[in-house]
Amino acid sequence: MISVGGIKNKLKKKAEGEKNMVPMQWQEKKQLAEKEEEGLRKEIEEFKTWVNMIETMNDQQLQGYLKNHHGDSKMANNQSIKKKVRLITSIFY
Repeated sequence: MISVGGIKNKLKKKAEGEKNMVPMQWQEKKQLAEKEEEGLRKEIEEFKTWVNMIETMNDQQLQGYLKNHHGDSKMANNQSIKKKVRLITSIFY
């Protein structure tokens, strides 16, 4: 069982730790946001490329893709993959 004194000590240490934290400058925050944005842009471009590849495949090619890349996609039904690709395509294009 935790004593009242133990709780007070934990709260005091937490408060001291927060005081020692140096706040980020807005320039640092902006740089961090720009890095995250660039990473997201790259991911979106990779995703668009993947969607285009999947859209151009026929059913037989999709089945082969699923067999070879079963870890990439947990969907077992080709029709559901095509529906999802169409939905995602409509969102990004």
